[in-house]
Amino acid sequence: MKKNNLLLLHGWSQNPNYFTLIKPLLEAKYKIFSPIMPGFGEIKIKNPYDLDKYADWLKDFIIKNKITNPILLGHSFGGSVCVKFLFKYPNPKIKLILVDAAIVRDKYSFRKRIYYFLVYIIKPVINFLRIKNFILKIMKLNNSDYQNINSPIMKETFQKVIYSDLIKEASKLKNKTLIIWGDKDVVTPLTFGREINKNMKNSILKVIPNSGHFPFIDDPIKFIFYIKKFSV
Repeated sequence: MKKNNLLLLHGWSQNPNYFTLIKPLLEAKYKIFSPIMPGFGEIKIKNPYDLDKYADWLKDFIIKNKITNPILLGHSFGGSVCVKFLFKYPNPKIKLILVDAAIVRDKYSFRKRIYYFLVYIIKPVINFLRIKNFILKIMKLNNSDYQNINSPIMKETFQKVIYSDLIKEASKLKNKTLIIWGDKDVVTPLTFGREINKNMKNSILKVIPNSGHFPFIDDPIKFIFYIKKFSV
């Protein structure tokens, strides 16, 4: 029996190891591809990426590995890459699974814009006064993905993708879509998942109780059940 192709895309500052728990549960039915995206781990990039460039990378990966009509599963940032790819390179035969996807941008984007202005426009002053950490704490960004980036290229990449609200692009996709969300997610709240479901006409939403931003780790059995039922 020929296996369906399943391509797993990890989130920001993550890697394919995050899928280690579910891969053995999926391999009996699917041929799994779980690449690490450019800029993460040992995959260095020479220039900053935006979502268009990540979409191009995904297209090239699919072609290079001769993957026919895969099921695309994108977690968090990986979900935004999947949406951008399907919007840029439409293929209604590809099924899409969005897991706590970073497609709707949150209410703190204005606050983040202020922070970036402070850091990049008046950075010398901030460093001189040594108030950077204080500003980060006040704005609740001291533990953010951005603050934890060490590479200048990836910092610029983060800035290029962080404001990309893809709800309009997602609403135009004709792909059959499964949306899986943890009801306790504070990174990408469940309200975002409901909004995506509302705007994507060919989508269904499955909420995993008592789960956070990583439902495939919090409740792998239920997570796998929803995937297998969807891909029949």
